[in-house]
Amino acid sequence: MSHMCALRAGRYPLRMLFMILATLAALACAANDNVPRPIFEPIFAGTSTPTVTGGQAAAFSVGSGAPAAEDTTYTITTDHPELFVNMPAGVLVPQGCLSAGWSATTTSVTEAVTVTITMSRPDGATSTCTVTICP
Repeated sequence: MSHMCALRAGRYPLRMLFMILATLAALACAANDNVPRPIFEPIFAGTSTPTVTGGQAAAFSVGSGAPAAEDTTYTITTDHPELFVNMPAGVLVPQGCLSAGWSATTTSVTEAVTVTITMSRPDGATSTCTVTICP
């Protein structure tokens, strides 16, 4: 009989250990449900001059819905780079700011041309806006 008691006493700590480990695993899973996940803010691109006469400047802006956590450089591309005299390749949104703006001078055209400007954030998010350059 004393042998049986020794066996039972020997199993109890092991069973308790498994119960504790199972409880800790369940708590860890529940805690992971409450861990904030990174939110990818939408990117916006815009122009306050959707139509401009060739030779005049068009104004643009880019940013996201929350202040930049760090200095963020947005890449600027266009499907008609030849129609801009000074379109930057990128623009910096400083840490703590929502957006940045700039202007680019257009060239003269003989007929209206709609140009798409694409702005890309380092995480791959992109947005576009269009401006029509008129004669």
